[in-house]
Amino acid sequence: MRDMQMDKTELGCLRAIILFNPDAKGLSIPSEVELLRERVYASLESYCKQKYPDQQGRFAKLLLRLPALRSIGLKCLEHLFFFKLIGDTPIDTFLMEMLEAPHQLT
Repeated sequence: MRDMQMDKTELGCLRAIILFNPDAKGLSIPSEVELLRERVYASLESYCKQKYPDQQGRFAKLLLRLPALRSIGLKCLEHLFFFKLIGDTPIDTFLMEMLEAPHQLT
């Protein structure tokens, strides 16, 4: 993954795509989760086109990294991706704050 020199925005989007899993057990409205995931896909694609216009295949290459990321357990993902960002804050609290924030592309 370092080969691509992904930035924080790209990593954040990939994390969100993994976490917003509409097939997860116990969801009351999986279609809402799918909609959120689709918004992240669209935002990531738009971001790649704006930030890296000379790398036309960048978005596709990022998506090809998803299976490797998904194979890592969720607890490991929390630690690797979120600990430096949110410290000891419970992941549920962080996700709720993120979802309630206005949608904007950086």
